[in-house]
Amino acid sequence: IKITAPANHIVVSSGELVNPTEVYSVVEQNRLAKAKQSDNTVVIRTEEEVATLAKSSSTATKTWHYKFKNARDLSWASSAAFILDVAKINLPSGNKSLALSAYPVESAGKEAWGRSTEYTKNSIEHYSKKWFEYPYPVATNVAGNEGGMEYPGIVFCSWESKGADLWGVTDHEFGH
Repeated sequence: IKITAPANHIVVSSGELVNPTEVYSVVEQNRLAKAKQSDNTVVIRTEEEVATLAKSSSTATKTWHYKFKNARDLSWASSAAFILDVAKINLPSGNKSLALSAYPVESAGKEAWGRSTEYTKNSIEHYSKKWFEYPYPVATNVAGNEGGMEYPGIVFCSWESKGADLWGVTDHEFGH
């Protein structure tokens, strides 16, 4: 799938981003490379960067290209307000995946969406050991305006969720 959006947006989708050098800044690319090796959450786009980029009045666009195999459906989200963070998921076979979270500043915080990637990683690692290995290259959690909804490779949980509620809905949706 190719999605063209305003240049200041982050676009997340089911599947694997195949053109990160075209859509991420050099700084964001370096952070992503670090995140792919990290068991801890690495912020790719910070709250401060969101504030700066959200003010952009440019008419420029970027096209985000995602590849998604062995799925019958997908979903995606786009926003200039997304903070983005990532961590490596360790699968039982030795393969790796990524836990990724996209959320607005209003949802940030260490007792809220600042822990979403940690929750996603833990949920996927647990279910991969207990039942079967997670089949997708990325597990994406998006702060949205619904209570919770799952699609292959991506879930949407309430932007207002915090603490045990955010853990519960994240684990529930990825449990599907």
